[in-house]
Formats: sequence, C-alpha cells, structure tokens
Amino acid sequence: MAARRALHSADDLHLLHDARAGDREAFERLIQPQLDSLYRFAARELDAHQRLGDLGPGEVEPADLVNDAVLLAMLHLNHMPEGATLRGWLRHLVLKQVDREVRRGRRERGLQPPSGEGETPDGRPFWAYFLPAYASSDEPPPPPPLEAEATEAASLADEYERIVHLLPGLERRVFTLVAIERVPLGEVARIFGQGPDEIRRLYRGAREHLRQLLFGERTRVR
Repeated sequence: MAARRALHSADDLHLLHDARAGDREAFERLIQPQLDSLYRFAARELDAHQRLGDLGPGEVEPADLVNDAVLLAMLHLNHMPEGATLRGWLRHLVLKQVDREVRRGRRERGLQPPSGEGETPDGRPFWAYFLPAYASSDEPPPPPPLEAEATEAASLADEYERIVHLLPGLERRVFTLVAIERVPLGEVARIFGQGPDEIRRLYRGAREHLRQLLFGERTRVR
C-alpha cells in the first residue's frame, strides 16, 4: 500500500525524465509494468458499457483503448500533471477514450438514455454494503464484508459497477478514479487541473446521484 501511495520511485523519476527528453526505451520501460492492469481496467469499463447497450460486443476492444492511452501518454508526457502518477493518469486517459467511444456509439445508433436503468434487479439494496462509508465520509467505500458468500460478493460488485456507469461522464470519471481505483483525491485534482474542492464536489455529486439511482428517481442521470 505504501508503494502504491508513493507518487514515483527514484527509478521511475529517472525514467520519466529520460522519456520526456525523447528516450523511447525509457518510455517503454516506464509503461510496461502498467499494461496488464490497465488492460483489465479498460476491459471492465467496456464490459459495463456493453451491458448498458452503449456499445456492441467487440465494437471497441480493450487493446484499442490501451493503445490509444499509451500513444496519448507518449505524445503528451511533458503535460502529465505535476504530482500525478502514471497509473492514475493512464486510467484518466482510458476513461476519456471510453466516453468518446460511448458518445460515438450512441450517436450512431440514435439511442436515447433507456428508462429504468437505475433500478436494481429484484429491488435488491446492494448499496447497503457501501452506503455507511458514504453517509459521513469522503473516504472510498470498503469492499463487501468478508463473511459474504463469494458468489454474492461477485454479484454485488457487478451491480455496483453497472450503477456507477449510469453517472454523468465527469462525475463517473472522478468517482471511478477515487472510489474504485483508489487514486488519491488530491492526485485526481491535479490530473483534471481542478482544485481539490471542485473534485470533492464532483465526488459528492456522484455519491448523491448513486443514491438517487438506487433509492429515488431511478432514472439514468446522464
């Protein structure tokens, strides 16, 4: 955990310096350790949007998103926000690419936001597993209780991710980075070029929209 919280190791800082100076090998060494987890992150995002009907199966591949994000990172490495980690910034780039593809896909299909997508199957209040942490804290939510059955926990996680993808785009990206990917709020603020108070406002707005989706209006927010 301590290693994850550190912004960069000394070796990474040297590689980052060389990569920004145009050293392609340094960039490859810097990016290589990120690729497997970034691919899994992209695959999870695409799967959620396919289940929502935003994208068709195979319409966009995780590798496409990862390749685009890596290319953007290479071209704009000198503009990576000061204090941001490569891990957090790459996920931000993937989320932006996902949003672009979703807008394109829905525009090409002439789709409107479907009704009732905020409802949980059988009215199951899975949010009870997460809600206490959100009621009075800005901390990311805890995982489902350890005593929960494995199949139940997997079902809750799937539904959790589905509901998150009903949020408006900017709130969804902030919430995904902070609550799911555990990128510190201050780092997210630097990635977005916003003050911490604005990112906190978006984060809290996402929490409130999630509660509305589950317990209130139950309509797609975006």
